[in-house]
Amino acid sequence: MKKHSKHPKIPRAHRGKFAKQEWAILGTTCSAIQDFAEELAAHFGQKFALNYFDASHNFDKEEKPSNWTAKLEEEGEKLNIVLENTPSDFSYQQLFAETDLAIINGNHFTAEKQIVFLDSRKAESLERKKDRLTNVLLIVKKDLDVLPEFLKDTDCPVYSIEKKQNIYTFLEGQIKIPPLYALILNGGKSTRMGADKSNIDYHGKPQLDHLYDLLLAQCEQVFISVATPSKSSGQSNQKAEITDRFIGLGAFGGILSAFMAYPDAAFLVVAVDMPNVDKAAITELI
Repeated sequence: MKKHSKHPKIPRAHRGKFAKQEWAILGTTCSAIQDFAEELAAHFGQKFALNYFDASHNFDKEEKPSNWTAKLEEEGEKLNIVLENTPSDFSYQQLFAETDLAIINGNHFTAEKQIVFLDSRKAESLERKKDRLTNVLLIVKKDLDVLPEFLKDTDCPVYSIEKKQNIYTFLEGQIKIPPLYALILNGGKSTRMGADKSNIDYHGKPQLDHLYDLLLAQCEQVFISVATPSKSSGQSNQKAEITDRFIGLGAFGGILSAFMAYPDAAFLVVAVDMPNVDKAAITELI
């Protein structure tokens, strides 16, 4: 029997604990993990927003109870955020919402996906952590050639540490950037205008068609935000629509409805009554 649910399930964006995408590195020493993470940052840092998560290895300072939620500490040209108490998972998501990829020291934290090193110095430690190997992305051979028994059924590439370019090429292909969709807000009633704003001709065609063509040239898909489905909805030549699921919230309701329909996409939102939006403005925003 199907389990009864009082409320419908709300679509949510895919996320790990720390970020949209997260890789834990484990199977080797903390210093080797840090070095490898720095190599990845040097290789991918110009293309993607990366964060690194690790435990402090400075145990000289005496730990004292704190009533702070967080502190900002200036260190030269850097500004460190020190979270004094364990944040909730939701707090992590707020802090690192703009991170494309979090690289994590798997000796201290778990993550959604894992990069596993085969290092004789940490072979026993890795076996004790095998319950953390839930979705192995890559195995890197350091000084062990034989896969341990608990990794033999893992379906992922295996590279020697010397094959750095192969490792970089593979990992770069695993970093997924959300698709960019466009949303044209067209759910208003045009009461003050006295005529349908989407049909006004500023550029030799109805404004809705002009915006649609402008955005389609630079976004993967274009959707029209509407209060109610149009009469031609479902026809082969009909522009794709997203109907408001929130009543009385205006443009905000249209944006929320779009994210409910496509929670893992990024949206470029334009109101239909903005005739001065041009290609240069869209390019600048992207």
